Amino acid sequence: MDFTLNKSIPVMFLLALGLQFVYFVSFITELDNNILSNEKELVRQDARLTAIEENVQGQQVALARIDENIRHIRETVDKVLNKDFLK
Repeated sequence: MDFTLNKSIPVMFLLALGLQFVYFVSFITELDNNILSNEKELVRQDARLTAIEENVQGQQVALARIDENIRHIRETVDKVLNKDFLK
């Protein structure tokens, strides 16, 4: 017993096409949801990266100040030692 709509198109073929279409729509929907999720994650990561970059810049400024203070301390120590050696 072969169910057909007409002699050239079997019902099972149409059913298979319908199932493939449903699967395709489901796949596209899931893909779209993944893209939206990734987009939200990228925005979150971008904000995090911006905060880290600002933190690093602050640390660079602090490190430059520390380096300058160390240089000044070395110069002062050298001056004191040179005065003691000259006496």
